[in-house]
Amino acid sequence: MIPTIVSPGPVYVDAALLADNSNRYGRLTEVVKGSVYESLNGEFTAELTVPRIAINAHNLQRGGLLKLKPNHWQGNQIFRINRVKRQLVNGDIVLQLSQIGYDLNKLPAMPFEATGISAVVAAFANPNYRTTYMPFTFSSDLTNETSVLSVPVPTPWRSIIGGMEGSILDVFGGELLWDNLSVSL
Repeated sequence: MIPTIVSPGPVYVDAALLADNSNRYGRLTEVVKGSVYESLNGEFTAELTVPRIAINAHNLQRGGLLKLKPNHWQGNQIFRINRVKRQLVNGDIVLQLSQIGYDLNKLPAMPFEATGISAVVAAFANPNYRTTYMPFTFSSDLTNETSVLSVPVPTPWRSIIGGMEGSILDVFGGELLWDNLSVSL
């Protein structure tokens, strides 16, 4: 896993940024230790340790973006830097990252009710249920068209997908797949 620095600071992610296969702000070839944590329908985070004297260490800031391959079966994923800390002993930089899907915590949905999974997919794409620009897509191969998803108050999309009681995951079941800006059930 050799991460690429996509952005040294906070930026909005869009399809153009994902399609860019250049090295952007450089590669982190000096990673000393790297771990990705992923659980079924749960966390998707990573932690990297980089020497403080790494060539591109100056580009590592909270809110910045890294592109890395988290496992053997998925392509490169965008991760946002949540925390940058220095180890006391040797001064190495420890980065705590979360997959870009966690940005859905910052994107609220307006109240709505949808009957059936296809209505939920349509609601996700409907700009009337958003309060701001949202580059994410949601899809499903489920066939349940009778269950009802109810969102009575403005709620972050990530919670609606699977982070609360009565979420899409609770109502329809299934397994979530996070792939950069795409969420599949």
